Amino acid sequence: MDGSLRSVWAVKAIMVIIFTSILFRCVSATNHSVGGDLGWDLFSNLLIWTATTTFHVGDNLVFKYTPNHDVVELNQLDCAMCVLSNPIRAHDDGETVIHLTEPGTRYFVCGRLRHCAMGLKLQVQVLAQPNNETDDGDGDGDGVDGDQDQRRGGSGDGNKKSPHPRSPPPQHGGGDHDHIPNPPDAEKGKSPPSSEKSPAPAHSAAVRDGPMANTSFVKLWGMPLIILLAISLSSWSTPLYLVLSSLLHIYQYSLN
Repeated sequence: MDGSLRSVWAVKAIMVIIFTSILFRCVSATNHSVGGDLGWDLFSNLLIWTATTTFHVGDNLVFKYTPNHDVVELNQLDCAMCVLSNPIRAHDDGETVIHLTEPGTRYFVCGRLRHCAMGLKLQVQVLAQPNNETDDGDGDGDGVDGDQDQRRGGSGDGNKKSPHPRSPPPQHGGGDHDHIPNPPDAEKGKSPPSSEKSPAPAHSAAVRDGPMANTSFVKLWGMPLIILLAISLSSWSTPLYLVLSSLLHIYQYSLN
């Protein structure tokens, strides 16, 4: 009894899951009303409407139009040249729904006279349906990679030791940088020689100017004067002879 109830509930759960997935796909599809409020008409600005609308696989194009128009699907070249001789499909029911089943570009025009040349044509770029599971997986992968990078970076930073500052290299090499030779004058405590000469004592100038001049005078004129005095005083008294002797001694002293 319990086993049969469990199997019934399992079947119901599976049916609910299938129905939910189908409903989700139906709800996720977007119905695009071509041309907006004006619909499929010559007064619609289809270029602006297409530029502001994104189309994905699974969406629907809804063409609403009056009996004055229709919907013709063409290839790219025929759409550009407004050639209606080779249509892919043609619709004129007044409300045409085109299901977008694959990515790519599709081209639609109005097949009435001169309507295509007047601008009633549409170019739709269909994009692939975004895969939520793939996006989530990619996001998780990026997160894991980022965490691993952070862990590696953190472990690397933890294991690394701060480098010790390096001492600056010697500028002159060896012990020459520490030993600065003293100038030769400073080693002996001698003051540098002065370029100016110390003035000579004042008395040396007096000796040079006075006695030396007198000595040169005596050398030049002393002997002639003594001889002259000796000739003139040879017959004089003894005191004069003593004076003459004194002069002779002075002369000899000056010569020494």
